[in-house]
Amino acid sequence: MLARITVPVVSLSFICAVIPFVLSLAMFFMPESPTYFLKNGDTSAAKSSLQKLRGSFYNVDDEIVVTQKILDEVEAQKLSFAQAFSTTAAKKGLTIGLAVMFLQQFSGINGVIFYASDIFNAAGSSMSPNTATIITGVVSVIGTFISTQIIDRLGRKPLLFTSDTFMAVSAAVLGIFFYLKTGKYELAENSIVKTVPLIAVCVFIFMFAIGFGPIPWMFIAEIFPPAIKGPASSIACLFNWVCAFAVSFGFPLMNDSLGGDYTFWIFAAISAFGAAFVMMFVVETKGKSIEEVQKILSGNSDGSETTIEAGYKR
Repeated sequence: MLARITVPVVSLSFICAVIPFVLSLAMFFMPESPTYFLKNGDTSAAKSSLQKLRGSFYNVDDEIVVTQKILDEVEAQKLSFAQAFSTTAAKKGLTIGLAVMFLQQFSGINGVIFYASDIFNAAGSSMSPNTATIITGVVSVIGTFISTQIIDRLGRKPLLFTSDTFMAVSAAVLGIFFYLKTGKYELAENSIVKTVPLIAVCVFIFMFAIGFGPIPWMFIAEIFPPAIKGPASSIACLFNWVCAFAVSFGFPLMNDSLGGDYTFWIFAAISAFGAAFVMMFVVETKGKSIEEVQKILSGNSDGSETTIEAGYKR
């Protein structure tokens, strides 16, 4: 957004450099990870660190016990890479995790964000492309904030499904608009109709921000057991960025060779497929322990057991 508010490139670069610099300084004041202390046998330091992170009124004892239990289980179950991924739950979890990452990126989100001004230029909107891009940035921030407020109330699966459904509709609408414009239909030149791309892009970005934007990153942390969480999460993250590069690199090529209409229809089809995939295969992890999630993935339980939670001091 800053890049669109007539900020010189050099000034913008310095502004962007300040943020990681401040973060680096702030890390000196961050407490060490409680897990790190537990791994090194220092339970007292782990409790002190966790108390700083959770607050003075939080009862850290239960969480320390649970974390220590998990660490002991991981240590006792050390497996080779092949052995770790040999179970049905691990294979299914990794497959679903990679699929969600694929659907996140191949919804076309990075293409829409990176080339938003080009999209508005091509649409011939009366609004300045720079202004329109700033609006979409604000919409993204609002959507992300709303997601933080409702994600634990509604659950991961409903938000993923709703997100992909509306993204599919928005992308399809964009495709129809560019089809009309390419065909020289008079309707596409109507001043009101020219606002359609802005509305469709805003809906697309908003729905991405409340669902498929943040949830996949949370989701992969909730479906993998401790024994494979490290390598499985790394594989999923790597796959996500490979997909992001493919979309960012391929979007302008697709747009030039296929046109805006077919490009957005392809993204719409992928998002529609994603909504169906979420309904059929994605596991709801809200309120479930990792053991419950693994039982669901292995097909042994409906995951309705009571979860273990650390409590607050009364």
